[in-house]
Amino acid sequence: MDCWSILQLPEDADQRSIKRSYARLLKSTRPDDDAEGFQRLREAYEDALEIARWRDDDEDIAEVSVVAPVTVAEESRHHSPHTEAVQQTEWLTPAQAARQLQEYRQVLLAHLQAAQEREFVNQLKLYSEQSWLKVFDHRQEWQQILLQLLHETRWSLPLFERVCQLFGWDERTGVTPEPAWVWRALIQRCEQEGFYQQLLAKAQNPQPWNASQLAAHLLLMPLTRAQQMALYQRFDAAEWQACEQLAETLAYQYPALLERLPDPDVFFWREFTPRPIAGNSWSWLWAASALALLLHFLPLLARKVLHGESIWVTLMLAGTWALIPVWVGRFLMPRWLTLSSRFIVRDVQLSQRLLPRRINPNGYWLVLRHGVPQAVLALCFWTALGALGLGTFVGVGLIGLFDHSRRGAERPASAWQRPLQSVLHWTRWSPAQLVFFLIMLGITVTCIFSYPGFPLTRPS
Repeated sequence: MDCWSILQLPEDADQRSIKRSYARLLKSTRPDDDAEGFQRLREAYEDALEIARWRDDDEDIAEVSVVAPVTVAEESRHHSPHTEAVQQTEWLTPAQAARQLQEYRQVLLAHLQAAQEREFVNQLKLYSEQSWLKVFDHRQEWQQILLQLLHETRWSLPLFERVCQLFGWDERTGVTPEPAWVWRALIQRCEQEGFYQQLLAKAQNPQPWNASQLAAHLLLMPLTRAQQMALYQRFDAAEWQACEQLAETLAYQYPALLERLPDPDVFFWREFTPRPIAGNSWSWLWAASALALLLHFLPLLARKVLHGESIWVTLMLAGTWALIPVWVGRFLMPRWLTLSSRFIVRDVQLSQRLLPRRINPNGYWLVLRHGVPQAVLALCFWTALGALGLGTFVGVGLIGLFDHSRRGAERPASAWQRPLQSVLHWTRWSPAQLVFFLIMLGITVTCIFSYPGFPLTRPS
């Protein structure tokens, strides 16, 4: 949608009409209700106003006396050996036409390289109104030269809109120049530039307040490390999601814009995102708690079996009591996540110093965010099973950090035919973790039965 459609105006509207329409539309488009719509309206107003000013300048140029100062382009025309033929005839030989078009191209190129866009448009209009360039073949060749020139140089969106208006190019009506691939490249470039200018307007907001503005401010502005850290402290789930969406759009839809960003790695912020709780964490907590309780009451279960008493009540109690840590965890963990997110910057910095890259290659694990809950679990296992329980919990975790071989094996077609692979798939463990766990489980059971009151199976 172009600026005229947004402002609900014809393309020949003057500056006064543009300002009136903008003021009228502002009554129904407020920045606090529709920030995106307000931004589009503001950009359309500025673009339309710029086009109207250029149109007024063109009219002023047409009324200027012949004694006006000579421009660079006019100077080049006076020096052209074919100027007189061009002015007095409506035809040129093919060689003369090719040479004249190249001279025009050089003058327009000089304006673009000097960032003189208004002069470029004015000069282009003078060239295109010449009689010999209204001949179909010459005009087609002239448009192709101009199209290639735009493809090779830098310019603003208002300039491209003025060129399209001058030649009547419009995607909606199907009037487009050749070659088609150059035209499509220019259209994509306009879409890309429009997207970038919209982002830049959001990023340059002195007081960004919504998620999209904060994400644009983070990715587009040259912030110091300290400024980035201060910005992260303001982020919540919506801001992190906006960063993810914007980074993916830049990386996969507009990769050419990456070189214009302060940091081409648009995912640099990911190391500071909150770490969610894994979906199967509560199942693991229940299974581990139930096993710890069963081992704790193993002597009682053995006595009941020897005396012919039922053990189902004890087993059900162990399974039920194992839900208590799950309920407590589901209550406390969201609050811990909220609290830990407030000092995630310091947590990341501390983790980078203390955790070797070998065990934390992607920076996911955090000393405080993950360490505190793990320490609480370790204390629970020590309370239930003493030093052996604590050692089993810590050992399995440490092996998991260092050993990544065959972790989480593929699910087998038949669990009965490949039981080991099934266990590895379900537990997401490596073979070394499983072997260590089974060894420690055997040692713990042996000590419980062979050495009642063994200090390593009871907390001291």
